[in-house]
Amino acid sequence: MNTNSENTENNKRIVKAVVVALLIALCLVFLVKGYDALEIKYNSVLTVGQVTEIRQIKSRNYGISYTYTVNGYRYAGYTAIGGIKGDEKDLVNKSLPIVYSSKHPDKNTLLVSKDDFDFYNVSIPDSFKVVLKRFY
Repeated sequence: MNTNSENTENNKRIVKAVVVALLIALCLVFLVKGYDALEIKYNSVLTVGQVTEIRQIKSRNYGISYTYTVNGYRYAGYTAIGGIKGDEKDLVNKSLPIVYSSKHPDKNTLLVSKDDFDFYNVSIPDSFKVVLKRFY
């Protein structure tokens, strides 16, 4: 028969195993996201996407859903951003810059800051400079 101390030890082992499994899963998620960012960076193609929806996530954070087309195929993307100046609903149906991988067009990101353009080695088109001032 198991004693209380044996049950406690077993519970501790289970908790440790769950924590380790969660940490491994979290590391894998970050590795995949990092790989995708590098895939886009080294095979980048700039295009224009349409904002389809903007949702407030927290008081000053927003999620932006968008679509774009490559070779007749429509792709969708989503990104979270820190903030939007003005009424965020004004951006729905607006065109924004998207960079995607030429090898895997489903891997993409919305460019909303100078840092984004710098990271992906893309120059900011004049037509987007006014819209990009809305993000911070």
